[in-house]
Amino acid sequence: MNIRNITIAVAALVVIALVGFFLLRDDIDDDLDNGTETTAEQEDVNNDQEAETTPGDDADIIDDGQDDEEVESQTDVRYGSNGFTPATLEISVGDSVSFVNSSNVSMWVASDSHPTHTNFPDFDAGRGYGSGETYEFTFNEPGSYGYHNHLNPNHGGIIIVE
Repeated sequence: MNIRNITIAVAALVVIALVGFFLLRDDIDDDLDNGTETTAEQEDVNNDQEAETTPGDDADIIDDGQDDEEVESQTDVRYGSNGFTPATLEISVGDSVSFVNSSNVSMWVASDSHPTHTNFPDFDAGRGYGSGETYEFTFNEPGSYGYHNHLNPNHGGIIIVE
């Protein structure tokens, strides 16, 4: 074998190694995007799967002799590394939803469609909320409202207001 053939063989091996490296790296990224995560991230996801619903505080209601109105309900939707939990939520007209950021990245809740948020322009946090922060929105009209994280539009959900 002459030096030219050796050089070509070494160059070919380097190219094959680089292609393999990038393909392997893309597979790892795909696995992370599809929910295959490290143990610490799995614990975060498990914690994110608990949605809380608590009725409004009846002690704050003053009897004024008028017809009783429905007590507003408060519901939490958690944002974690895999998106919003629950992804679909049914609530009543007048209920508020708190979008709690339980992840370590920012969350910007906004109505579909991305990036214009034109399906329900009022339903738009207008900024990113950091870890531990909460964005709250009250739904006063019946309908089905798709939403997403403006900073990661692959994460979304639906609020159904009846």
